[in-house]
Amino acid sequence: MSEDLTSQDLASSVAGNEVPPAKGSGSLYDREFWAISRHELIGGAAEDLLSSQAREQVRRILEPLTADSLSDIAGWADTVKRRRPRPNDDEDTRAFLEDSRNAKNDTWHYVNVPLGTEEYSRERYPAFTGDEDVVQMIREAVLVLKKKSNRFSELNALRLVVHLVGDVHQPVHVGCCYLEKTGGTVTLVTDPDEAATKHLPHDQGGNKLILPVGTGGISLHSYWDEHLGEISANGQAPDGEADALEPEQSASLKRAFIDKLLGWIEAETQAEDEAAKVAAEASPPELWAVDWATESLRAARSAYQSLEIRRPHGNKLDVTWEGQEAYDARCSPIASERLTAAARNLAALLEAIWA
Repeated sequence: MSEDLTSQDLASSVAGNEVPPAKGSGSLYDREFWAISRHELIGGAAEDLLSSQAREQVRRILEPLTADSLSDIAGWADTVKRRRPRPNDDEDTRAFLEDSRNAKNDTWHYVNVPLGTEEYSRERYPAFTGDEDVVQMIREAVLVLKKKSNRFSELNALRLVVHLVGDVHQPVHVGCCYLEKTGGTVTLVTDPDEAATKHLPHDQGGNKLILPVGTGGISLHSYWDEHLGEISANGQAPDGEADALEPEQSASLKRAFIDKLLGWIEAETQAEDEAAKVAAEASPPELWAVDWATESLRAARSAYQSLEIRRPHGNKLDVTWEGQEAYDARCSPIASERLTAAARNLAALLEAIWA
């Protein structure tokens, strides 16, 4: 594909079998995705996997909004971080922001579990988990959708579930390292007992670790959020093309990426789907995020593999690694798997809630 393809041509090629351009090519394919949130893709793919009964529940809940799909509401939880109500907010958003219990909602998107822990567990690791971490807030929102809680409105609960399920599948939203400074040297600590005993600070889900990418570097967290995986921004900042797209072109592109994600999901073996179904049925849906967090914790170990502290970078830390090509070859498949798992699990969760 050449860089002068139209967005319509691009969407057609992505939806088909044409191989996308190589990483770093600076193609339109690379940059267009930057404006398409992974949360939107997860929500869009999950909705396509829903039964007609579950889709009817989605339409019912979204009726007060101009939004009409899970993709449309997937980013809402990020838009209500650290702010007060605004004149154009919908009624449920205003109610959410005026509730003092939601003042720290920006902390609901992650949990900082040391890589050396065996699993996500409130009982085993109370020092690193909390009543309002990403796992527990998914539980709260699911209970609302099951009509077993009035903690949120039904609309806000759905908006939270769609977004937070995506977050809990992102490895560095769950697993991290803790930082020990000895003299002028900083080391990455993975052992939970050592981190707890020494009261060490965490690396903020990789936000404090700067990978040697480009001229200024990029945080480990951002790299996993935006760059890794077959569907990714491929390491280049946007040049404005996405902003210039007409609405129907953006919609066409998003649909193409959702279809690509669905193709990955459909390619999974039936045996894997059956195993996941059996495991899910062993516990109520409000507890499923516990297992998802444990899976992300294990994936996070690969995210940190080969990283070593090099030197301070302002109030952050430069790290060395095996090199971008080797890192991407090892970790991109993990990022893609986590993306497909998020869409598949979100659909299964909503089906279970409304079964």
